[in-house]
Amino acid sequence: MNVTYYSVCFGLSSALDTLCSQAYGARHYDKIGIYFQAGVLVLATVFTPIFLLNWYTGDFMVLMGQDAKISRLAQSFSRWMLLGMPFVVLYELVRKVLQAQNIMKPLVTIAAIGNIVDIVTGYWLTYHTSMGFEGIALSRSLGNIVLPLLLIPYFIYHPHHLTQWWSGWNVKEVLANVGCSYAWASLVQP
Repeated sequence: MNVTYYSVCFGLSSALDTLCSQAYGARHYDKIGIYFQAGVLVLATVFTPIFLLNWYTGDFMVLMGQDAKISRLAQSFSRWMLLGMPFVVLYELVRKVLQAQNIMKPLVTIAAIGNIVDIVTGYWLTYHTSMGFEGIALSRSLGNIVLPLLLIPYFIYHPHHLTQWWSGWNVKEVLANVGCSYAWASLVQP
């Protein structure tokens, strides 16, 4: 999961570190929103093959000669972990945007709450339910799900931190920023 999902998605999202910081420094706040949308598009595109790879990880492990029982357990663990993956990637993209604007305190607080959710639910699910080790994977997913959900109240109380860079979806600009030609992009936007 770390190699096939986190490293790929976090590596791709790291482009926002530079792009959003430059846009913020140049006071091109609308560009921050475009870069964010491009990140969502790119990561949504790579999500499907990575999801399938992790969903069938046990089968791939057996094909590579691993023990069938261990492969089955690894597959079960991966499937529970997949529940939180889209959430942590969305949070990571928003985190990059806020970090480029030097907004750090809410991110630290949200990350701490996510870790607390992970630790508390992990202990409870592992030792006080029949889930066993799968409870660890589910608790990590729950911790990941909490991350972007906690951004909602933050943006409700600080709407200017969202409206400064988010003005809605702009498909033509997004496609232009992910390497698609303007001619092709014009086909999808009236």
